[in-house]
Amino acid sequence: MIKNKYDTSVIFLYAIGKENLLPTEFRQKIPYSTISTWRKTNYSKYLGHEFRYHFDDAFKAYEVNAQNKQLRLLLFGLARSWITLSHILMPLIKQANGNKELQLKVLTAINYLKNQIGIDRTLKLLGLSKPLYYQWVLEARFDCFDSYTQLCVKRHPQQLELKEVQKIKTLLTSYETDHWPIISIQADSLRKKKLVASLYSWYKYARLWGIQKKLVKKQKKKVGIVAKYPNEYLHVDTTFYPLIDGKNICISFVMDNYSKMILGYHVANANTFDIVRNSLSKALKVIAKHPEWSRQTYYRTHFLKI
Repeated sequence: MIKNKYDTSVIFLYAIGKENLLPTEFRQKIPYSTISTWRKTNYSKYLGHEFRYHFDDAFKAYEVNAQNKQLRLLLFGLARSWITLSHILMPLIKQANGNKELQLKVLTAINYLKNQIGIDRTLKLLGLSKPLYYQWVLEARFDCFDSYTQLCVKRHPQQLELKEVQKIKTLLTSYETDHWPIISIQADSLRKKKLVASLYSWYKYARLWGIQKKLVKKQKKKVGIVAKYPNEYLHVDTTFYPLIDGKNICISFVMDNYSKMILGYHVANANTFDIVRNSLSKALKVIAKHPEWSRQTYYRTHFLKI
């Protein structure tokens, strides 16, 4: 059986206890009995062992370089892992605002990272701003029993009282206004002087409680009757106009839907059928004076222009 011969540098590394500088694959091929013999050998019996210190600086520098290389590989692996999981972790970090337990976990992770890469890079990596970070730090240090969000009243004097927050929750969960949007509930409570609070506060506490209101879509403007030519549709309307002596006069008028022109009107002291009939009679007389406004004339002139 042929025995393997090893370089004296390998034996020397095992002798001084720095075999970790050798590759792992190479060390696994060396028999344990050989390694044990190298470690048990008393090298002080060898002549010239006192000059071993000349190699200490070189081995220390190599050991530092090996550690730096390992750390670079570790950081590269962490960066690749963060890029892969960032789309999952970033939403969770943003949800920590208002969640005390999750805030403490994020702050703990920041404390681990900031000692290595600095606070600015850490916050940029996690997508957090400095004001929000320092606010979380204050919330973690000081708990206030008189605040719903446990914020110090001295540092945040403009926050709502506990009874006001409870009133917001009661109004948001009321059966009568369950179909109302939050902005309508806030406006109603402000108008009736039930509670004076900003709309931002209503949305903030609704988000903390997980209360969601259905979005109310704006009703589309309906298109009414649209005439295609003059005098196709006529509109009759009646209104009242107050006088200086306190009396009201009634005005009835007829308007063309196409041109929006008032064709006839009549004024009377009371709202009766006669004023509507008189205004229609005047409108018909105006239409009769302008035969060019007829349907046939309109279409003829319209298509000739095209």
